[in-house]
Amino acid sequence: MVNETISNYFIENHSAPFQKNELNQLPKVLVVLTRLYFGTIGRLIPKLSAKLAMRIFSAPGPKAVHKRSDALLDSAQRSFIQVNGQQIRLYTWGDGPRKTLLLHGWQSRGTALRGFVPGLLDQGRQVIAFDAPAHGESSGGECSVRLYAEVIDVIEKKYPGIDTVIAHSIGNAAWIYYNSMLNPKKQIKQMVGIAAPESFKNILYNAIALMGLKGKVKALFKQECFNHFKVESIEELELSQLIPSFEIDQVDFFHDEDDNLVSLDRAIQVQNAFSSSSLWVTKGFGHFRLVKHPKLVQKVVSLCN
Repeated sequence: MVNETISNYFIENHSAPFQKNELNQLPKVLVVLTRLYFGTIGRLIPKLSAKLAMRIFSAPGPKAVHKRSDALLDSAQRSFIQVNGQQIRLYTWGDGPRKTLLLHGWQSRGTALRGFVPGLLDQGRQVIAFDAPAHGESSGGECSVRLYAEVIDVIEKKYPGIDTVIAHSIGNAAWIYYNSMLNPKKQIKQMVGIAAPESFKNILYNAIALMGLKGKVKALFKQECFNHFKVESIEELELSQLIPSFEIDQVDFFHDEDDNLVSLDRAIQVQNAFSSSSLWVTKGFGHFRLVKHPKLVQKVVSLCN
């Protein structure tokens, strides 16, 4: 459990402030136009508008690309697998008996977590990563926690015996959804969650506020979400409610105090949902830069056993 007052930090960054807007947000003019549409024309065609809102909600935006290659990128074995009619880019390193799965965050890609690969290979592991739907080199224009989890399901069947998961941001939610909704019998030895969100409800209502959905359009949009995730209410998607349905031997969370996308208090909530877990707090890196810090990478690898 985490103390109410946290005074000791795992890593502190004294050199540069974190970026205020870490995700590639829609330009303000598009936000204004989107709200204008849903507040006027959208109200006249609520069913079509709810479906459009779902498309907007599920669109990751510009795909992350590598501006230059490096030794780790070049050493990855690349292939494509078919999931739900889409081409999913798969990356693997090594061929050890123990398998570690890397799960990237929103508007990112599987190779964003490649910093963990050398240390994991030194432990005799095989490391597996992929670009989620509509991310990186994978096809498609939409993604969601469910679609992400369905790819995990295919990956797990292709590489049975995955015993360790290292996830960033929404990758945590995708694993929890997969392990509770799609394959509750799957057991792993260890999970490392970096910048893990605690609530799908917050994500949903932030999207509703951003698009300015109201009245019937808002109600229909929420129903579109429930149908997509195959649930009857938003409470069924609360991560803290899903977590007790499965067991993991060792769980470690890393979270930055200055994360402006997922606050530290939310990280504490999801961490406390596990019967036994640890939380390592950092400061000054925000939501994305933390995952690439050499000290964090070294610590995570040292925890993998």
